[in-house]
Amino acid sequence: MNWQRGRRGRDLTRGVTLLQASLLLTLFLAVSLGVLFSLYHSRLAETRLAAEARQLADMLASRASLASLGNIVPVDLPTSLGGQQYSVECRENEFVVRLGRGEFSAAAGTRVVPCLLEAGTRVYLCPTESGILISDRPLVGYFEEPLSISENRPRFYDLSKIHPEVAACALWCRFWLGKEATRYSENVLEVEGSFLEPVAEIEGESVPAWVVKGMRQAPTPSALKDLPSVMEAENSGWLLSPRQALREVKEREWRDVENSIVTVPENASILPCVVHTSVGRFVAWRVSWENYTIYTRALLWWWKENLTGFVYSSDKLRLG
Repeated sequence: MNWQRGRRGRDLTRGVTLLQASLLLTLFLAVSLGVLFSLYHSRLAETRLAAEARQLADMLASRASLASLGNIVPVDLPTSLGGQQYSVECRENEFVVRLGRGEFSAAAGTRVVPCLLEAGTRVYLCPTESGILISDRPLVGYFEEPLSISENRPRFYDLSKIHPEVAACALWCRFWLGKEATRYSENVLEVEGSFLEPVAEIEGESVPAWVVKGMRQAPTPSALKDLPSVMEAENSGWLLSPRQALREVKEREWRDVENSIVTVPENASILPCVVHTSVGRFVAWRVSWENYTIYTRALLWWWKENLTGFVYSSDKLRLG
């Protein structure tokens, strides 16, 4: 009798153990399926986001090609991609959409003036001699000829002598952003209530140059000074526009180290910069194409100055 009760006890224990194992196995399978299901949907979501990012980059590249035919093309940027924040960087020949940790790019097929685009805004792709310029409003007549040269130098001229980096950033805001900077603190500029700082690089060999590649959001400075108007300098005839600078460079004959003539193309890249010479720092335009770069003046020289002004410089080219 005791033997039978002991056997039934062992059978009951074995049954409980098998039931527990079965429940654990079922739970493990359920969790595994849940994880696989979650990973599957996460991968699908990532694929959809990547597809949206690529479509946006391709769309911008297509609109840039249309603008290169001479049209001002409006583009409405989505507020988000799949509910996530994103950013768009316009490089010299491509659009790069940054979404999370991924980057998705599309070749523009034409030169694009470098800049950063904000999500959810309407932008305009405007054809200029410097490439496709992207602005928050259509640019009409931004590269018109200036008026005749005034007798008195503009206030912007004096700023460029004391704070050439600030002046170069103001030129970028005027010609690439399409807006006038009104105040500054060191290299931070105020543009319509927003504060921007330069994205710049040092380049060049015999004559180094500080080149402004774009502007980005900056913290609010504690103190600000009034910034002289770039438009006033344009209208006075003392400031050379990118169009004028390109034409002036193209009118000269350039030769390389082998004494061969090098032609400056119409689609050369133009950016504002500050060149560092033995006599000082000067605001200039950087004209570049292929592996050639020419730094040329952005402002006329005031004849009453004791020191000479800056005209041009190049590491690989010389005047013929």
